Amino acid sequence: MKIAHAAQFVDVESDPWLGYRSDVRQLHAPLVPVPTGYGTATLDFLYNWLRVYMMTDQLVLIQYSANDLRNAGFVAVDGEGAPLDAPDDLFLAIPEHQLDLSDGKREQFEKECRAVGAFWLPRAGE
Repeated sequence: MKIAHAAQFVDVESDPWLGYRSDVRQLHAPLVPVPTGYGTATLDFLYNWLRVYMMTDQLVLIQYSANDLRNAGFVAVDGEGAPLDAPDDLFLAIPEHQLDLSDGKREQFEKECRAVGAFWLPRAGE
């Protein structure tokens, strides 16, 4: 890791009502599954991975449970398309508006997302 103790630059929003807000349907973000929860090491990893794409030094992630996503109209599925049924499974969303994915960076970013098991939260209507 290039930046030690990077978790200090990561904020995780975990408002329990966040999944019920209408703007969740407008959020375009990859979701990183963290089914057993996350800690400093996970946040260090995410910051160090994403820092080449970030537009600021601070990273803001949004924590969702599988139930939060279901209540907002999304069903999280595994790699074979089977629904993730555990209501307490957690996901960290990386809002795209924080990232600079211009100049060919999007393709590389999407490859990296697949490598870490992240998948995109679909926009309304997708």
